[in-house]
Amino acid sequence: LGANMPKKAKMVRNVALMITLIITLFFAGLTLGLSDYIPLLFLDKGKSADLAARVMALMSPQKIVDGLNAVTQGVFRGAGKQKSAAIANAVAYYLFGVPFGALLAFQCDLGVEGLWIGMTAGNVLAVCVMAVLMRFYWNWDRLADDAQTRTNL
Repeated sequence: LGANMPKKAKMVRNVALMITLIITLFFAGLTLGLSDYIPLLFLDKGKSADLAARVMALMSPQKIVDGLNAVTQGVFRGAGKQKSAAIANAVAYYLFGVPFGALLAFQCDLGVEGLWIGMTAGNVLAVCVMAVLMRFYWNWDRLADDAQTRTNL
């Protein structure tokens, strides 16, 4: 945006998101595929290892969404919209993800697995909100002009 090329900035965003998706899908698949074995490097077979394996399986989608969230936050930072990203993440995590995870963990007796589901749900919400903002509310030409103004000070 600082180079006053909004179309190129959108293309770079899309490429960054696609590369992140490919890499995180690979590592999420690896984590999921090895979720029964990795805990055994640190724990003896038993309840703890079984729980760790189940939690690792839940971490797989979290890895994907968290990677997309990180890139999306970078796009917001580059566009000078850090406050919007911070609000989206705070609301998604603290007003939705944490309470939802606590509900699942303690009221639905899912324990730590419920907490991970809540974290993932909060992360999904944050990414969706930021995607909607970028898609429907951002004027990329205006953002490029704003970036030019900020860099020429």
